[in-house]
Amino acid sequence: MNKSANPDYSNSAVNLHNNPLVGHLLSQLRTLEGLMKAKVEEFNASEIGLSIKGFGEQMSEKQAEIREAIDEHGSFQAIDQGLYAVKQRRESITYWPEVVRKRLPKFADALIEEQVKSKAMEGLVKGGLVTREQADDCGTLSETFAYIIKV
Repeated sequence: MNKSANPDYSNSAVNLHNNPLVGHLLSQLRTLEGLMKAKVEEFNASEIGLSIKGFGEQMSEKQAEIREAIDEHGSFQAIDQGLYAVKQRRESITYWPEVVRKRLPKFADALIEEQVKSKAMEGLVKGGLVTREQADDCGTLSETFAYIIKV
């Protein structure tokens, strides 16, 4: 794989340690995927469905095992190989209109409809009109996680 074609999740990965166990599990998943592709080419049409179902179940089990390993041992990425087992942090802020009106009255009309326009608030922060702390004081930070498993 072309090294530049593979993304680098270093900035958003949770607990990125490249633990060998997680890498080994990813290699096993890659092997299962390769075996499944080889079997598809080998089997006749009636056998393909059963084979794919079996490999699909094994791959689902391996992915669940990888998620558990990520949580226990940390995220893993080998950019040059295109191998990823990353728990990615995603943050978002929900701003409270009443707090924005109180703390940023000059910008409230531009920011508030039914709720604060998050992108507009981020624009004010980016433009230096409002500090990150001022913006953060106007809302609640929430984070979600997504697992990226790619072989």
